[in-house]
Amino acid sequence: MSSQNKRTGWIAIWFAEKRFGFVHENRDGKMFKAFLHISDILSGVPVTGAAVLFNEGSNNKGALALDVEVLQ
Repeated sequence: MSSQNKRTGWIAIWFAEKRFGFVHENRDGKMFKAFLHISDILSGVPVTGAAVLFNEGSNNKGALALDVEVLQ
């Protein structure tokens, strides 16, 4: 999927030692939250506050941020 089809958001919190965090996106005044695992990062270095492009997915536990590009 190309970057122009991805959603935009930011890493709200990143736990470097645990290799996961959460992506947030403001959707018409409502906060969308998705789990982000290090294995789903295609490029860039994940840090709290970084802007991201991502595809939205889900599993039985909730929303996932997939194919993530961290923008520096």
